[in-house]
Amino acid sequence: MEFLVTFPLIFLFAFHLLKVALNFTRGYLVHYGAFMTARHYLVHDDDSRDGEGAGTAEDSARTYFRRLPIRHMVPGLGRGRGELVFHSGAGGEDPVFRGLHYTYDETFSYTKFLGSTAAMPLRSEAFIGREPTRAECLAQICRAMEPLTQDRTCGLLVTLSDNGC
Repeated sequence: MEFLVTFPLIFLFAFHLLKVALNFTRGYLVHYGAFMTARHYLVHDDDSRDGEGAGTAEDSARTYFRRLPIRHMVPGLGRGRGELVFHSGAGGEDPVFRGLHYTYDETFSYTKFLGSTAAMPLRSEAFIGREPTRAECLAQICRAMEPLTQDRTCGLLVTLSDNGC
């Protein structure tokens, strides 16, 4: 009688641990995919504020995300199961936070006995720093040099290759 009670409980607990381990593994794979897609997005982004350059970079990054080899390991990844949202710094967003986030759902457990079978909303974020453009660097150096110049202009005192940005 003890065997009939403990044997199913042990298997239930083992499958629960397996499901939690798969959730962690899928989470790491989604984080990897989001990070690599954010890198791809920032490489193709031309730092335009009008949205056209960001749109081209977004399209390229979406294609890249769908073609990642991890999509075979995570069911539904890149095929409409989750939502990929880009943050380009346009439209009043903070330009420091450039990258993306991917939102998807995952169940916690196979059974209601050890948790819930309801879908959990999960989110993977990948915000990568970006070096300032030459125009931003010039403006920053001009502000730093302004107290030293008599006419309050940068003139010839600005060196863009000083890596001071």
